[in-house]
Amino acid sequence: MNKIGKILLIFAIICIAICITLLIIDMKENDNLNTEKITLEKFNDIKIGMTYQDVVNLIGEEGIILSDSNIGNNEEYHTTIYYWYAENGIANVNVTIQGGKVISKSQIGLK
Repeated sequence: MNKIGKILLIFAIICIAICITLLIIDMKENDNLNTEKITLEKFNDIKIGMTYQDVVNLIGEEGIILSDSNIGNNEEYHTTIYYWYAENGIANVNVTIQGGKVISKSQIGLK
């Protein structure tokens, strides 16, 4: 490997280390927000048509806003995606609320 290649490899490793560090810091901050944690059982109890408050009452904590958009300031098209981390800090749940109701949900890694 030539000198430029080695420098680029070292730079890439440093960038990856920084990204991992930032992810760990973010997960620790979110850990403070998510005290009860989402479980597969709670995820399965989330139903299409529930309100955000219904979901919060079920899970026991507020979600973290992942995305929020509104088309033409019309509440019917106001869409917010919330997420919750599981106990392991990696598995998570996303719930999409549109017009005040759950329209979709997804999870990764819950067992």
